[in-house]
Amino acid sequence: MHHASEAQKRAGALPPELRLTGLGIHAGLLPPQAAEWTAQWREKKARGEGLSHWIFAVMGFFGSQLLVWPLLALVGFLFWNMLSVPLVRLAISGALLATGAFMLRPPVGMAHAQIGFAVLQAGLVALYLSLMTFGFMGPEDGLLPDTLGLIFLAVLTASAALAGPAWAQALLAAQATVVALGLFGRWTLFHDGFLSWSMGMPVYAINAAVLALAWAVLVASEGRVPGRHWLAAAQARCSPALTGMGVALVLCVTQVNASHFFAAVTLRKLASGSAEAGALAVPLLHLGLGAALQLALTLAAAGWLMRHWRLRQAGARSLGLFALAYGVLLLACFFIPLIGVVTLVGTVALGTHRRRLLALALFVLLLGLSGFYYALHWPLVQKAAVLAATGAALGALLAALRWGTASRRARQAWSSASLLAPAVPASAAAWASLALIALGTLAALTLVRHDVAGKEAVIARGEKIYVALAPADPRSLMQGDYMALRFDLPANIAGELAVRENRPWAPAPRIVARLDARGVAQPLRVARPGETLAADERLLPVLHKNGRWTLVTDAYHFPEGRGRPFQQARYGEFRTLPDGRALLAGLVDEHLQAIEPAPASQAWKEAEDETENKTQTREGSRATGDAETE
Repeated sequence: MHHASEAQKRAGALPPELRLTGLGIHAGLLPPQAAEWTAQWREKKARGEGLSHWIFAVMGFFGSQLLVWPLLALVGFLFWNMLSVPLVRLAISGALLATGAFMLRPPVGMAHAQIGFAVLQAGLVALYLSLMTFGFMGPEDGLLPDTLGLIFLAVLTASAALAGPAWAQALLAAQATVVALGLFGRWTLFHDGFLSWSMGMPVYAINAAVLALAWAVLVASEGRVPGRHWLAAAQARCSPALTGMGVALVLCVTQVNASHFFAAVTLRKLASGSAEAGALAVPLLHLGLGAALQLALTLAAAGWLMRHWRLRQAGARSLGLFALAYGVLLLACFFIPLIGVVTLVGTVALGTHRRRLLALALFVLLLGLSGFYYALHWPLVQKAAVLAATGAALGALLAALRWGTASRRARQAWSSASLLAPAVPASAAAWASLALIALGTLAALTLVRHDVAGKEAVIARGEKIYVALAPADPRSLMQGDYMALRFDLPANIAGELAVRENRPWAPAPRIVARLDARGVAQPLRVARPGETLAADERLLPVLHKNGRWTLVTDAYHFPEGRGRPFQQARYGEFRTLPDGRALLAGLVDEHLQAIEPAPASQAWKEAEDETENKTQTREGSRATGDAETE
């Protein structure tokens, strides 16, 4: 009886979830592992994790923002006179920060944590505005001095360390990382500071390198400090914050690198869109301290992974692939500004099994490597030469690895066989692969040659006619500079062609155009099958491209950076055959005189002059802004 009462007391002392789970296991309704599952669930509940699907968590987060921010706006509107006093704003920010931190302390529920996070964010905004006031900064500047920026960073870091839910830690750590990247350079994510001029590289590159090294050391040392349980517990507690820090580093690097590639045109509007308009005022090929810093980070990442995975004991093939991958990354350090930071983060994520962060780093690396082709800084010929040389080097290395592996296997087979054994035949699969590659290359060359021969025949035997056009001058990301061609078709032709858009299976349409005394064609109607043309009428093919109908083609390409004379183009010169085949042969002016590209020396001199003018204008604007701030 005494033992039964003791057991009942122990059962009564258990949490209700564990007590019910134990009763279910005792009755045979639950498996023995249910107790462990319940304990894990209680741990997640204590941290505010895993209580609902992530969709509901996101919806609840935005719902909490909609609840808190309007309330704070109302309070600010009612007590605006009090908020104009700096000390009052500082006190209010401290109260909001303390309230948010208190609501985020573990254990905490999801809804409670979301409201607390919104209050904490409001406190951070209020603190930022208060520090701006104490730093004597105007509201139009929006920047903090470095000392006050360090205070703001310290508050953010403390908030991330004290937050209970893992998602709150990650978000706060990401915010702290962004602030740290902008220190010591007047928010150098967007403006280069003093060090960028004196050391030859922007401050954010130094900040990003220091943060990446610190992040790598902290992540790589997780669980590797024996005998110090308090340190292991602290590392486990800060693991979500390290994840947020790594994600923020990679995303900020992506934003910085965007200024060197095609996103500069589509997102930041730093280039006018044509190579002859001048490149951005930053070099594409970095050979200074910035490249050396990224090389050092990449080498550090490669050395750590080699030691972590003990790759020195691996086979030649594994070492070769390892050297191949990091060789490409080392080469990319001369072209992509902060690729070493992403390489270090991705390498440590690979070695520590952070798969999502690794996937993000790989995506950013591939984006940067592929974006090199779309950079507006170099002529296409030089970029193509770099890519071709890199591809040839990679192909040679892969071939050497393959033949080295095959030779080693052959030597092993020879040493294990008798001298009277027949020679090992070559692999049939290898010969089949080579044959397929050769056949594919031959087929591609044959198709290209056939297409070229057909177009040469049209140019050689075709009749010369002219069609009026309305030119533009965009830039083809894949093919360099070109002039977009737009032809004004009569309403009757446009209406009939619009009907044909709903019948893609119908034969390609052609239009009938009438020639005047100068050979200028005027579109008349859509051609009917088998109709007889008048003596002054010609057939022209039309195609549907980019959402509209156009004659023969919608673009005329010219050598990169040499298209200024084509601004005088008024007609397209076509060569046509009686069967309706046509080809754009060139562009002519209003007097039907052929237009030639500008000489290369003149074009590049104009581009350099325009780039220098843009640089001087940008530096003058920045100096004026700094003077007004002072």
